Amino acid sequence: MSLFYDALTKKPEVTNPVKIKQEPDPKPYENIKTFEDAFEIAKGHFKMSTMPDFSSILPEGIAVGITAFTKLQIITWAINNDNPNVAEWVPDYKNINQNKWTVVYHLVNREFSSVRGGGRLVFKDEPRSAYAEKYFKSLFQDLYLIESQTVKNSELRS
Repeated sequence: MSLFYDALTKKPEVTNPVKIKQEPDPKPYENIKTFEDAFEIAKGHFKMSTMPDFSSILPEGIAVGITAFTKLQIITWAINNDNPNVAEWVPDYKNINQNKWTVVYHLVNREFSSVRGGGRLVFKDEPRSAYAEKYFKSLFQDLYLIESQTVKNSELRS
């Protein structure tokens, strides 16, 4: 073969390969799509191995809301603490400068102007709150039975 052909077909030698560092998933909470996903992340934090069956001890109308609230507490913890390399995030209610985001539901044609999840269902940032509302809407609806929007807690202080 000719030198020209050899130069075109010969693979170059790599003397200093560049190692590409794979960055961790920037939003690991987006891997939480179901209650089971959240429970898997949070089960070391909560002292239970399975979700209690409230329907066996409470009337259905009450059990649905209690089950939804319990699941949402677990989901909220898992979404806020989705990265094991970062210290646990705990809402500090004495610190009014710490942002806390929640999903707010508005009652239409009723006396109340809004309903929110309270202190146990707050997120450390808006994307997490919006994510929870999007993927776990049916649980929020079981809890409140109404439409929702995400707002920052400080916006509720007016």
